[in-house]
Amino acid sequence: MTRLFLFLLTLLFSLSGPAMEENGDFGRSFFAAKSVKLGGAFESRGGLLRMGAYDTETGTLGLGKGGHFDGASEAGMSGISPATHRGITMFEKDGKVFWANDSMSLNKAVTEAEANAIQKSLEIQFGNQTVIRLRQIGDAFK
Repeated sequence: MTRLFLFLLTLLFSLSGPAMEENGDFGRSFFAAKSVKLGGAFESRGGLLRMGAYDTETGTLGLGKGGHFDGASEAGMSGISPATHRGITMFEKDGKVFWANDSMSLNKAVTEAEANAIQKSLEIQFGNQTVIRLRQIGDAFK
């Protein structure tokens, strides 16, 4: 009984320590991108437009003001390459976040797992808004 008590006490302290505070975001899915970096945005058609990239190697999504390369750079990403980055366009309006993998300058071939990671990451980042994946971002303006 003493061992059980000590085990549970140790478990309690290990789960409430600094390491768990840093990594203890239990609402964040394993399948979400590792991080989302947001830069500025263009005001367009009554909403905010950001462009950028999803890094397939690090799981980082960077969106900012500019084209896909510039937007990702403006959001703090570096080393952007068509070989490892997928172009992402995002439009925010009326409590909704629309996104599409429709870049003309970066690879469009996101896998289903990558698309799910991007979707989940945007849902976490914009928790109070509905996130909708589109075939092309122009569909958000219809």
